[in-house]
Amino acid sequence: SGTYAVTAFTADDMAAESIAQVKVGAGDLANVALRFQAPNIFLTGIVSVFSDVLTSGTAVVRAWTDTGNYKEAKVEENGSYELKLVSREAWHLIAEALSKERVYRSAQTEILAEPVSTRVDFALEATNEVLPAPVSKTFNSNVNATIKLSNGVTFSIPAGAVPAPRFTA
Repeated sequence: SGTYAVTAFTADDMAAESIAQVKVGAGDLANVALRFQAPNIFLTGIVSVFSDVLTSGTAVVRAWTDTGNYKEAKVEENGSYELKLVSREAWHLIAEALSKERVYRSAQTEILAEPVSTRVDFALEATNEVLPAPVSKTFNSNVNATIKLSNGVTFSIPAGAVPAPRFTA
């Protein structure tokens, strides 16, 4: 049970016109109707950084709204990206990339809620964030599991949350 935000996207970048907030009781079903709208904000640009961080293919441009809409685009190895959005409110934009141990991030920018085709370039800068070492753990999905990273972040996986008898995280 709880309150859920529901939206939908199609493979051709059609997006639901709005996000529905739905409150559902335990074991109940809810009907949700969403209208689809073609994207009318077309963003392209280059994500740059003064290192080879982009060659790993781990850079993305993220877009979100204050009401919970979210979209992201993978940055190609040449630094280019293309992002298609639906104009219904202002979108916040940021580019991020990961190297083996560091996080790179651009300054945040905002696109107004108007149909537009425009170029938005991002310059990545290294942050002080250091990524924790990878962790691998095999556990029985019928038993609570805890995974702790070297930076103190802990993941708690309740029994039954993973629909397999064994899972490697």
